[in-house]
Amino acid sequence: MSGSLLDDVNKLLEELGKWELAKKNYENLEQVKEKVFEVNGCIYKVQCNLARIAPATQTNNNPMNKDDKQPNCFLCSNQRPKEQKRVPFKDYGIQINPFPIFPKHLTIPSNKHEPQLIASNNFARFDDMLDLAQQLDGFAVFYNGPKAGASVPSHFHFQAGNKDLFPIVNGDKEKWKYAIRIESKDKDGEKGMIKLFKAKYNSFSKEPDENEPMMNILTWYEKEKGQWTTCIFRRKKFRPACYDSLKEDKLLITPASVEMSGIFIAKRIEDFEKITKKDIADILNEVAEIQA
Repeated sequence: MSGSLLDDVNKLLEELGKWELAKKNYENLEQVKEKVFEVNGCIYKVQCNLARIAPATQTNNNPMNKDDKQPNCFLCSNQRPKEQKRVPFKDYGIQINPFPIFPKHLTIPSNKHEPQLIASNNFARFDDMLDLAQQLDGFAVFYNGPKAGASVPSHFHFQAGNKDLFPIVNGDKEKWKYAIRIESKDKDGEKGMIKLFKAKYNSFSKEPDENEPMMNILTWYEKEKGQWTTCIFRRKKFRPACYDSLKEDKLLITPASVEMSGIFIAKRIEDFEKITKKDIADILNEVAEIQA
């Protein structure tokens, strides 16, 4: 492939028909059910996407999540299905996510099997995140920390999806009380995004057994403004109590970047049907830190 990174990614997406699994799951997005709630003045969508149960099951059964020495990591290039083509970007490969939430859903794993840590190499990973957001116009790039929803904590990766589908992107930024929002037109300067992000990151506390403070990150670039926006969601817990409940209040909801940005994924039809505005508020209050 040649041309801009965005052109190459769009060509990759046009080849969906050559991969039967991905083709079927993207077609199924047209059947996804959705309902909308207003929580604390912000829009939260609930999406019933039964196809997402597959990656969740895959992750739970993947020994790589339990032991970094296990060889069968599905983000490593030698484990990738032959139909899953890639677009190179620095030391990453941009590929189609076969279990989509968005009409354009990308997974962007490192070429090396290295841990999911955004501060690696003096925040070079975050620098890469900004470059991806800038070059992939129309996408928002997201990162799930190793204890905050990452599908494979032992293999560094980003994901990306249609920017305008994230409620936080177009919502009233003053009302998103769980987001630390940073905006900058500069990447590297004194008031640049990297320095601002570093300062926030270094102010966060972490538990003794944590390699990184629990967080989710969403970044996008507005070409017309020449500006990056990064939202950091500080986490208190990985999963809410309702996930493990044995009572009628059980909801298989595992919040990560997508949920924190306004799209809750219901993996079971019963969860979609019974989840309420109060459930969403309770889950957010339980797993996330409120920002002053």
